[in-house]
Amino acid sequence: MQKELKTVILFQLGNELNISSNHVGRIEKAETIPTIESLVTFCNFLEIDLLHLFTKLNEKELKKIESEINQLQKEFKNQNKRKSQ
Repeated sequence: MQKELKTVILFQLGNELNISSNHVGRIEKAETIPTIESLVTFCNFLEIDLLHLFTKLNEKELKKIESEINQLQKEFKNQNKRKSQ
């Protein structure tokens, strides 16, 4: 029963995030490295701060990631504006 429930959860999460449940499973098992875009999507869906995933990084690394996140947020906003027009 637990395996079936996990399969359903991966499927639902994949649907919500617009990625395959297989990809979600590979990320969970650390068989693949998610892109920053995927991490942002996961964190938004789970309503957690992306920077919490990187707390062991040094300040310089955190600033670089923060810059990338800001750039992605701008791109997402621009995409959403174009979709709504």
